[in-house]
Amino acid sequence: MYYEFLALGTAFLWAVTSLIHVDLSRTLGGAAYNRLRLTIMAFVMPVVAVFWGGWDTVESSGILLVVLSGLIGFSLGDSAMLMSMQYLGPRRTQVIYAFNAPMTVVLGIFVLSEIPTYMQVIGILITFSGIYVAIAYGKREDQKHAWESDHGKVWIGVLWGVLGALSQAVGVILLKPALNLGADPFIVATIRIMAAGFFIACVGYFFPRTHWWPNITWHGFMCTTVAGVVGIIIAVGFFLTYAIKLGNVGIATVLSATTPIIVLPILWAVTKERPSFWAWIGATLAVAGVSVIILNGVTS
Repeated sequence: MYYEFLALGTAFLWAVTSLIHVDLSRTLGGAAYNRLRLTIMAFVMPVVAVFWGGWDTVESSGILLVVLSGLIGFSLGDSAMLMSMQYLGPRRTQVIYAFNAPMTVVLGIFVLSEIPTYMQVIGILITFSGIYVAIAYGKREDQKHAWESDHGKVWIGVLWGVLGALSQAVGVILLKPALNLGADPFIVATIRIMAAGFFIACVGYFFPRTHWWPNITWHGFMCTTVAGVVGIIIAVGFFLTYAIKLGNVGIATVLSATTPIIVLPILWAVTKERPSFWAWIGATLAVAGVSVIILNGVTS
């Protein structure tokens, strides 16, 4: 039964690191923060992967798709999600992130010829309703903390979030062939991070808005490193990988997707502001929708 705790631990760590992400993304800019984060992880993860082992599980024929998945899922996807967090804060961004599950189902129809079940269609509708409720009604007027405030137009933040979720969904679709051939998930994640980090470090040099060094402090650099290690290496590499290996894949994935709910009591404890009733309802609906999608398989 330990795999359930590992999966919930993944969701908890993602919720905690989102609080680090929001301040740094607003200080540096979402794209600049992601560039710094991926560059650091592109050096750290290969070192961990050397001791992890499993490089021989990745077929050479599938590496190109894994690299492409990293460029789309991490370089573009994470940058977009952090831009969304810059506009909307951690609560609403985490709810929007849940939209990547419905998008993966829709993309699977066109790319993998996977036909969604009726229950998955219902799950998509439930997820969409939860996202709408959380964004439109999830904040009380008396909530003044910066993490609940709008930094710019809400609709721009929503568009960034949707782009991030779509990019993550595309990244997942591109990973499927390699994972279906038995590739080690952590090694696959390492290759994705290395490709994304190298790409965004080189290309981002020519775009001043992605330059992180003018505004970075030593404290910010260390927080970025901690967020990367905790959110990527520990949460994904250890917790989620072992949760999937030790238990039911569907249950583990659902439990790891409960971040939109878990982040609410953490925000309550840190900000001393109780999340609104509709924030709880929206997050619960989003997680319920994702659960329905994951637990109801597809028929080819």
